[in-house]
Amino acid sequence: AESCCGSGLASQPAEPLPPPLAEWADAAGSGGFVVVSLGSWADGACTALGKDGAVRDALASLGLPAIWKTTFSSSSGAPNVRTAPWLPQRALLA
Repeated sequence: AESCCGSGLASQPAEPLPPPLAEWADAAGSGGFVVVSLGSWADGACTALGKDGAVRDALASLGLPAIWKTTFSSSSGAPNVRTAPWLPQRALLA
C-alpha cells in the first residue's frame, strides 16, 4: 500500500485500529481506501455552504472505500463512504 503523509503525522508508531475500523480497512483489500480529513474550519464551511453532500458524492464516485472525518453524518446513497466525527489518522495511514 502507498501513502503520502504531511507534517509529523507518521513520526510516531501508530496504535492498533479499533476492531470495527480494522475490519473495515481490511475489507478494502489490496485496492486500499481513501482517508479524508479537511480540518474543523473546512468541515464547518462545507456544512454551512451545503457542500457536504457534494463531497460525499465525489467520494462515492471514486469507487473506493472512503472514510471522511466530518460532523456531517449522512452517507445515504453512498455505500462506500463512511463518516465519523473522529478518526485515528495515524493508525489509518500506517
